[in-house]
Amino acid sequence: MDDPALGWFQWMSRNGQITSWHALLHALEARFAPSQYDDPKGALFKLTQRGSVNDYLAEFETLANRIVGLPPSFLLSCFISGLAPEVRREVQALQPL
Repeated sequence: MDDPALGWFQWMSRNGQITSWHALLHALEARFAPSQYDDPKGALFKLTQRGSVNDYLAEFETLANRIVGLPPSFLLSCFISGLAPEVRREVQALQPL
């Protein structure tokens, strides 16, 4: 488990919130499953680079993996448009599209 999930699990266990396998599954789903309001496509379109390119790539891939049916050329265009302006200029100069 990653840090947020591990911390959550430890807290739930210590406080007697997990009484059975079914209760654990239900609690996991309630806490970590996407809600009906979750919009990975909208989040992907709005995503911009705020840190390193590697951090941006990791966020982009996480969101893109939750979306089915977007063509690779569109994903590339979306990725490039979210890069920091100075990085975007360098990438566009290489004409990746």
